[in-house]
Amino acid sequence: MLGHALKYKNIKLDDYIIIDIRELEDYKMEHIINAIWVRDIQRIGYIAKEHPDKKILLYCYHGNTARIYTETLLCEGIKNVFFLKENIEEFQELQIPMQK
Repeated sequence: MLGHALKYKNIKLDDYIIIDIRELEDYKMEHIINAIWVRDIQRIGYIAKEHPDKKILLYCYHGNTARIYTETLLCEGIKNVFFLKENIEEFQELQIPMQK
């Protein structure tokens, strides 16, 4: 299921609550600007349910874990969750705004 996979060039980050699901140490080193760190899928589901009018964008290292989280939440009926289908190694080339 890739219907909720997004490419950076096709989105505006300001339209999403951005959630980094990488290791906390990596988040602290650098993350997408305005991203929050949440690893717990239940907590992400809670955030999505509490903000049904907002789109939730998950990202990880290569998109694999974010895809699994998104698919799991979609199966639970949570439809406002998407994932960034980009490799973290490409973020600089894509000019994805990062903060430390």
